[in-house]
Amino acid sequence: MKIFRVMWSRLSGGAGLLAVLALAVFAAGCGDVFRPVAVPITGPPGDPQPTSFAFVVNQNAPANDGSALQINVPGDSAVFSTPAGVGPVHAALLPPGQSRIFIANRDDDTVSAYIPSFSTAPPITLSLASGSHPVFLATTETSKMYVAEAGTNKVGVINGLQGALATEVPVGTTPVALAETRDGKKLYAVNQGDGTVSVIATATDAVLNTITLPSGASPVWAALSPDGLELYVLNQGLGNVSVIDVTSDTVVATLTVGASPNHMFVDTHLNRLYVVNNGSASVSIFNASVDPPTPLATVAVDPGPTSITVLSNGLKAYVATVQPDPANAANVRVSADVINTTSNTVQTRVPFAGVPAVCSSSVPFAQTGGVRFAAFAASSSNSNRAYIVSCDAGVIHVLNTATDKFVTDIAAPVSAFPPSTPTTPPPHQRPVYMLAGP
Repeated sequence: MKIFRVMWSRLSGGAGLLAVLALAVFAAGCGDVFRPVAVPITGPPGDPQPTSFAFVVNQNAPANDGSALQINVPGDSAVFSTPAGVGPVHAALLPPGQSRIFIANRDDDTVSAYIPSFSTAPPITLSLASGSHPVFLATTETSKMYVAEAGTNKVGVINGLQGALATEVPVGTTPVALAETRDGKKLYAVNQGDGTVSVIATATDAVLNTITLPSGASPVWAALSPDGLELYVLNQGLGNVSVIDVTSDTVVATLTVGASPNHMFVDTHLNRLYVVNNGSASVSIFNASVDPPTPLATVAVDPGPTSITVLSNGLKAYVATVQPDPANAANVRVSADVINTTSNTVQTRVPFAGVPAVCSSSVPFAQTGGVRFAAFAASSSNSNRAYIVSCDAGVIHVLNTATDKFVTDIAAPVSAFPPSTPTTPPPHQRPVYMLAGP
């Protein structure tokens, strides 16, 4: 075949084409068979997208790093754990593709950021000012992530791709929740300490307006309406929801709910607003297809409701509750109340075993030591699974939403807490928040 290569370099024009054909016949006579081989040229791969994963934020013993546990939703199993900072309390994903996750580490004043994957690469750690106490993350943009710094009364603006702090915006007292408009032009910071909402222009990272809520509001949560035209602010102290028009930045309505509401969820499938009322053991349901929303039902649930999730198909809602264990006064029992959203009634209750109470705290959540959710409810994007995160048990309870039957427990990573006895293994870390993938 050396003859073939030498002669090829001397061929040109039409005579060359005839010679090539002749050489092909000659080569075949040599006993070799030549076949065309197509070698694909691939471009660089995109960021891995956690479309079939969920993430659980776990706290460790004091002064020890917590973690983010990545869960394989179809497999009902933990994939691996990524280190976070001390006292992680909240997490958010960066659009588009939700390919980067950010974790607010309240107790060491840091934010962790990493790309979810099957690698063990350590996350980027962004240090904030001492005493910042970051407690909440949010964004609808592709290049920025915002963090509520409850201890220093600021909102940090993070370069989402570099994981670097770009600037900080002074807001009201003790910001504990954030919500951004869909067009990414306005960010709302809910300030629990002074009962205000700061409106930030994201183009300039400056406060446009300050909305003052009624005295005693103590706002704790915020969410946009299904059409994105209104902001719902949950006022724990007054037992109501302030409805704010995002064009005029004024309160246009007030929705009465139950006592001590602490969490709410907007279902964009059936266009409903669900509010969890911890003090009155109920869920207030509103029709959010109209502005302002109108009441649909009030559903009684087990004592101690802490949070709610609604399946993406809108058919069921799952309420996480925590109450004293009737079998042991030193224990607590977590349960899931399943609401049929067609009849707006509880169709079943799923109780879990009692465990020692370790997550309750009298320390305010925005300061070090408090836990916002002793039990947190979340659901998979395909509506097949509901999750009840139990801080006290150190596990994530998994439910099959087709049958509302218990599937399995997924344990949080092992903690640095001391074992209960010299012969028992150390307990698990304490899961406090769950972020479902898209």
